Amino acid sequence: MKKAVGITAGVVVVLAAGWLGATWYTGKRIESEAPAQLAAVNKEMADALAGMGFTLTIQQLDHARGFFTSRARYSIALAKAPGGPEDLPEGTVEVVSDIEHGPFPRRAIAGGHLLPKLAFVHSELAETENLKPLFELTKGATPLWGDTVVSYNGDSVGTAGIAPIEISREDGSLKFSGAHAEGRFVRASKNSVGHIAIGQVILDASKAESPLKLDMAGLNFDFDTRMGQFGFGIGSSNAKIDRFGFEDIETGAKIALQGLGYTVALTENDTNINLEAGYQVGQITVNGNDFGKGQATLKMERLDGKAAAELSRLYRELVTSMSDDGDDVSLTEEQRQQALQQVKQLLAGNPSLRLDPLVWQTGKGESRVTLAVDLAKPAEADAAASAATLPDTVREAVKAIDLKVTLSKPMLQDLIAQYMQGQGLEAQEAASEASDQVGSLAGMAEMLNIGKNDGDNIVGTFHYADGTANLNGQAIPADELFDNLLGGLVADDASEADEPAGQMLGAVDPTIIGGILDETGISYETDVSETGMPFIRIDAAHTGASSVRVDFNDCDEASSCSDLMLRAVVASARPIPLTRINDWNTRNRWTRAYLEDSKNAVLEMDVNAYGGIGGNGASYLISTFLTTLPAFAEVMTAK
Repeated sequence: MKKAVGITAGVVVVLAAGWLGATWYTGKRIESEAPAQLAAVNKEMADALAGMGFTLTIQQLDHARGFFTSRARYSIALAKAPGGPEDLPEGTVEVVSDIEHGPFPRRAIAGGHLLPKLAFVHSELAETENLKPLFELTKGATPLWGDTVVSYNGDSVGTAGIAPIEISREDGSLKFSGAHAEGRFVRASKNSVGHIAIGQVILDASKAESPLKLDMAGLNFDFDTRMGQFGFGIGSSNAKIDRFGFEDIETGAKIALQGLGYTVALTENDTNINLEAGYQVGQITVNGNDFGKGQATLKMERLDGKAAAELSRLYRELVTSMSDDGDDVSLTEEQRQQALQQVKQLLAGNPSLRLDPLVWQTGKGESRVTLAVDLAKPAEADAAASAATLPDTVREAVKAIDLKVTLSKPMLQDLIAQYMQGQGLEAQEAASEASDQVGSLAGMAEMLNIGKNDGDNIVGTFHYADGTANLNGQAIPADELFDNLLGGLVADDASEADEPAGQMLGAVDPTIIGGILDETGISYETDVSETGMPFIRIDAAHTGASSVRVDFNDCDEASSCSDLMLRAVVASARPIPLTRINDWNTRNRWTRAYLEDSKNAVLEMDVNAYGGIGGNGASYLISTFLTTLPAFAEVMTAK
């Protein structure tokens, strides 16, 4: 009996000694490995935040090791980096971590982790002088905390939380329900899995200088990623907001979104990475009117992993080499050659881009856009080549383009009518105006060959492959297409006379419009009206009109004008029936026809540069107006 008791006691002593020894060793290991772990974390954060305009740095301020527990104190510093926002709130906060040593930390066992663990770590944001106002808002509770169970192999699992906050001031209030997070990390594969949930955020700034209200509920974020072989986070992430509401107190506008979210998935194989992103909104209502729901799916496939990683590295290298004042730094010749080589490698795998689909739906119909772009490696690519050769290089790199746009006319009409009602129009008036606008859009699409009317839809298609292109079934010059798309990137020695065609115009003036008319070979003369506004008198020969002119409006002293109106008068030997005017306006809503008197019909079209208009677009509209005049004259003067 005594021998058995002695053996049992001996076993207990050995186990206790082993446990105490393991506990002591664990505490020592945690302390000794902390500096290296912090250095690794700081490096990873520096790489991840490169180009973001700010940096985060963690430092250990103190580590008091005990036998069973230790306490560590860390600082987290936020600092502005080159190119960062001027109003960045730079500063430092401190975090206190209470560490229970393994192999059997008490709180880890209490949480159901019964196997030996390195440590249980409870961390809290410390109450320092600069954070006292924040602690007052949380009524003394730590604003941020986290519990982590760490295994001996470096794996970890944990939970974290942000305390609820309520702020009430004279100009408004803020209610934040707090946040809860949980996740795990596998060291060997660098796999991170997590979930973050926020119940509600309510902002009432109805008495502020710019009064508004915001209400968000049901915010959820999930991610499951691992470090891939090319240095990218492989896996998936998604976010969703159940409800988002906004109210502008001054205008009374109320916007509500339901089911707003996105998903992103990044996958890889031995050579490539593939990206798929989805975006959705379940419903949008504006002032109680249902504006529908939508979704979009974007895919990028066959991106060469090594080339993408090298381009990412070059980008980070360029960003980190920026000067302290944020000035841009040009690529060195070596970097240019490296970038070109990687772009060639990226294109060698024939990558593709897909937007399939972009959909918007309402109770009145559905509109849809699909796009597919296939790329290929150009036959030759030289980093020293001039910008003038860029269209040729791009043309070789673009293997195929397929685009289809389907617009539901009932849906567009309903959306426009609802918007106009929100602007104060009566329902019947809004519906009539919306019908006119959609009809005008449909007519313009047909006239400019950017779309065809197909029942209740306006359908536009574009296809490019093997150097040939067609728009809605009609062949168009591929060379001209690429030259126009890349007009702003051609060589600097291009003549100024050619510039308006390829650039975005913020204004129009007689010189620009004169250049467009010169290209058509039409004679004209420039003059000034009695009001001091410039106008152009166009030779009406061969147009069927008695007079054609371009009137400029909203001009400054330099004759730079915001818009213009094309105006033609057709004279008839006999009275023109009003039914002809009405029939023309019904069929050609992109222009405006009316009777100046019983024997003179007027055709007008507005071209404005508010927000910018492409030089090619302005040229096309003017040419289309002029080529339409003979048909207009024939209709108006018919017997």
